[in-house]
Amino acid sequence: MNPLVKKIVLYFLSNRFLLKIKINLINNRKNTVTILNLHSVTDNISKCNKLTPKLFEDLVIFVKKNFTLVAFSDLKREIISDKPLMILSFDDGYKDFMEYVIPILDKYEIKCNQNIIPDCIEKQLPPVNVIVQDFICQAPIELLKKIDLQEINIERYINNRNKLGVVVSSYIKSRSIQEQKLIYEKLKPQLFDYEEFTPTPMMSKEDVMQIIHNHEIGAHSYEHASMNYETSEYFKNDLKKCKNYFSNNFGIQVDIYAFPNGSYSNRHISIAIENGFEKILLVNDQFSNMGNKVYDRFGFYAHTKNEVYFSATGSLRWS
Repeated sequence: MNPLVKKIVLYFLSNRFLLKIKINLINNRKNTVTILNLHSVTDNISKCNKLTPKLFEDLVIFVKKNFTLVAFSDLKREIISDKPLMILSFDDGYKDFMEYVIPILDKYEIKCNQNIIPDCIEKQLPPVNVIVQDFICQAPIELLKKIDLQEINIERYINNRNKLGVVVSSYIKSRSIQEQKLIYEKLKPQLFDYEEFTPTPMMSKEDVMQIIHNHEIGAHSYEHASMNYETSEYFKNDLKKCKNYFSNNFGIQVDIYAFPNGSYSNRHISIAIENGFEKILLVNDQFSNMGNKVYDRFGFYAHTKNEVYFSATGSLRWS
């Protein structure tokens, strides 16, 4: 969509009258919870697809006023509220969560869900698709032209880093974890030969220990695999590794599992529940029923305050 047209449309769709109607419609739905799925919050100009701290605080102020912020554990009991319910759910476990998100959540006394990737904590590196996306957002164009990935015409997107990053990230995520690792090994020399390249920092074990008593921790798979490209045995082992990791390192029993990359099947959901995960998180841009074990989330991205309001109320979904 043309940027100017998008700006005008968002201005219209985020006016107070329409927002009030949307919020009332959400509130009239029985047993409904709106779950926003966020990732990186940072003022780092070299980071693609970020949400700035200022816009995140705008979001918090807006939802604090118009929604009742709860945690997944709260959904087990009856909640009396004259406002619709909302959960803020983060994926990946980026370091900027500690630097920017936690101070704002503390300021407004809000509890959230953070879904961690154990392998990323251990290696102190983000998932492969994020590493390559970081490189695309930072490196000179002449280095981007040297990226060699089959089926992708780098030159086609060379003047639009965000678009190129999305295309390459999607390409990587649509492969098994073993194929993703092979891609990484192939590109690794090129990525890190650029001395100024800095992949997105990840949370440490110490960071997780700081938040486990105030926020809900979940697993975002063990190594950020797209499960539709893995065997059932791989998935069962992934669930077991996640359980053991959080138990052995943090002394907690995780029962939240957020599927990476929107990649799952109904079979996977059943296996996760059978293996002790009671809250399964997806991203299908729909409202969720608080009586279920499977929860849909809205992918949350915003570049303006109007887009914050629009996205926080379900974007184009009204029911």
